[in-house]
Amino acid sequence: MDKNELKQLRNLKKEIDILQELINKIPKEQDKVYGSSAEFPYQKRGFVISGYSDEENTQLARELESKKRKLMREMERLTNYIYGIDDSQIRQVLILRFVEGRTWDAVAAKMGYGYTKEQLRKKVERFLAKN
Repeated sequence: MDKNELKQLRNLKKEIDILQELINKIPKEQDKVYGSSAEFPYQKRGFVISGYSDEENTQLARELESKKRKLMREMERLTNYIYGIDDSQIRQVLILRFVEGRTWDAVAAKMGYGYTKEQLRKKVERFLAKN
């Protein structure tokens, strides 16, 4: 794992949000149908169904969902790596920096104990170079 891969976490989150926005913009149609309950008393009730209006929109939605799932798997792989690190201090720094997207100054302030941003940055670089 290297720093460039971890830097992708923030971008992956943004891209997933963009894909979701695109999916939400694809026009859908809704209709209400009626049926009965599956169990006694078999009362009539309404169900709302929705779907894409044509095959082109359906295909576009499938492609966007597929890309989104791929990005989510990559994001999960990276976060699992971070949360799987045994060293609590390194794990905290990586979460603050790469998962939450904080600046090195903000990470140092949050960590406390008189750490500077340079100390933490170098500590992370040494850890990543070793592992």
